[in-house]
Amino acid sequence: MEPFFSQLNYWALLASGIILWFLGYLWFSVIMANSWILEIMNHGIEIKKPTNSEFASKLIITFLLNLLTSFGVAFIVFATETSTLPAAIVLGLILGICFSAATMGINFLWENRSVKLSLIDIGYPILSIVIASIIFTLWQ
Repeated sequence: MEPFFSQLNYWALLASGIILWFLGYLWFSVIMANSWILEIMNHGIEIKKPTNSEFASKLIITFLLNLLTSFGVAFIVFATETSTLPAAIVLGLILGICFSAATMGINFLWENRSVKLSLIDIGYPILSIVIASIIFTLWQ
């Protein structure tokens, strides 16, 4: 474990956390906004508008969770000695699909979510993990 911490690129970790955080904003507020909101409403989910302090807390916690995701991906890139762009993409897809998508898919199945809403919600972590994998592979 010691070699990982001594070789971890902390700038890449910070950059990955920021990029994943910004990607989440783009994914749910710009790229998929209309479809996601419509599907959320059709599913009967009501998203309460947070107060300013709740909003700030949610932004900070989201960023910290993005850092955690990035850290995990960095460790797996290190452990698998991933060193090329194609390998980084494959690794990211395997991690994203086999862990995030599968786990979230089970939850969404039992929540009776539409396929469209499930794919929108699952798409973000898959894309995030692929991007993090690329960052840590190329920025070693």
